[in-house]
Amino acid sequence: MRAFAGDPRILDRAPRPDAPPAPAARDVESLALPAPLAALLAREGLSAVRVLEVTSLRRGEGPRRTFCIELAGGERVKGRTHREPAVAERMSRWLPALPAPGYVALRAAEGSATLEEWVAGEPLDPTDAESAERAGELLGACHAAIPIDSVSVRDARLAGFREDMGRWIDAIHVAGHVTAGRAHRLSAELDARPPVAARWGLYHGDFSPENLVVDASGVRCVDNTTVRPQLLEIDAGFSVNRWPLRGAIRERFLTGYRRRSDPALFLASEGFWRLAAALRSAAYRVRERTGDVALPLREIDALVA
Repeated sequence: MRAFAGDPRILDRAPRPDAPPAPAARDVESLALPAPLAALLAREGLSAVRVLEVTSLRRGEGPRRTFCIELAGGERVKGRTHREPAVAERMSRWLPALPAPGYVALRAAEGSATLEEWVAGEPLDPTDAESAERAGELLGACHAAIPIDSVSVRDARLAGFREDMGRWIDAIHVAGHVTAGRAHRLSAELDARPPVAARWGLYHGDFSPENLVVDASGVRCVDNTTVRPQLLEIDAGFSVNRWPLRGAIRERFLTGYRRRSDPALFLASEGFWRLAAALRSAAYRVRERTGDVALPLREIDALVA
């Protein structure tokens, strides 16, 4: 088998702001596929002729890796190995609910490995108003993919989420990213503006420009490993932070979103949800040791002086 050589369209996603340099192509004789992924290809009766590792975020100690795999016949698929089989199980359960073609298809999963459709599109331009509107509609379609439950302030799902936020603040404090005084200030800020209600539905978890590409069929989301039922408002908060969505681009995004879902509860408590999303992102990066914590910390600083 041969490695890819100099293909400028090999990556199906925009580089993350904190990503390390893209790895050079290597001959697969010296870059064997991880055993779970090789086993999945064999189970599916697929034969790889070229492989390129395209893992983007700095990895911690876990086995998370991503590959572009060219099969006999020329088709390309994305092969991944995940930290634990639960990720592949979750993807198998929820990704089929996502609308095509906006969300890439999951082809197969077994153990800690998955195979997905490969999309060789162009990176989404986060400053383009039309793309923002189409992306907003795509996120709204995810949120509307399963029946939505109303979550009151007394609902255990919202109460549990607020407990999670306290743990996120503790995590970034213990890791030395905020002082004790700053941690107290963040907790007080969340307590000062609690949401009155929320929605529970199919949450994406990482809907941001670096995970979106544009091809002939439109805007497509190429990274969907965190899709599961959860509070939808934190999803919207993450997208607003990570674009960042401002001014006319924000309005176009919301215009698209409203075609599929209603952002009213997010907008009513936007500051809370955006801060929650930034805290979640910072705590995740601390826990997984994957990527620079500075990006979500800047988002927190922009929200709480």
